[in-house]
Amino acid sequence: WSIYFHSLLIFDIIISYPINHYESIDLMMTLGIPALVAIEVLMWIIENTYKEQYEIREQLNNLAKYDQLTKAYNRNKLIDVCKDSSSELKFSGAYALLMDIDHFKNVNDTYGHDVGDLILMDLVKIVKSSLRDTDYLIRWGGEEFLVILVKYDEVAVLNTAQKIRKAVENNDKSKCKFTISIGAARYKGGDYHDLVKSADIALYKAKNTGRNKVVLFRDDMVK
Repeated sequence: WSIYFHSLLIFDIIISYPINHYESIDLMMTLGIPALVAIEVLMWIIENTYKEQYEIREQLNNLAKYDQLTKAYNRNKLIDVCKDSSSELKFSGAYALLMDIDHFKNVNDTYGHDVGDLILMDLVKIVKSSLRDTDYLIRWGGEEFLVILVKYDEVAVLNTAQKIRKAVENNDKSKCKFTISIGAARYKGGDYHDLVKSADIALYKAKNTGRNKVVLFRDDMVK
């Protein structure tokens, strides 16, 4: 805006000179044009400085919130999902899906860790394609991923989980075939760690009853 108004002022002086016959027109131009150039240079420096600071801030934000391999969120994202300074989720009645790649160690041992990394990235792409914009995909650790589903009922949760599981099972674009097991649980309030624990219990049951399946947590699973 500063550049715009200074340019407009100089243009106005030039246009109005034949009528007003300014006595100091030469001085006006001598001071005005260099001042405009100086402002433009200053604005360019400021803009580039702020741009560089913005890019650095975005890079730091990405490092803080995103897993660098898969580009899914990392655990730090839960700060945004929780209420201020607490471990309580913002969303009542949300669901969690905790998923784990079946026999992932065998994938790494057979094909190498580079292929294992590609499998992780492929899984994230498949999962993201099945989620809504309001959902959260978080790399929980290793080959485990946590999904926070917002505004779903139980049927929709199970349908989404099965959709992801089948998409992974039928995927033929990866370096090798792989499957996943999924534990699902409903958030009942309080510390989100309890939600993850429930999903983990369901995941454990899925793993121990054949893998490549979805299991919904029930209270009777806790003895």
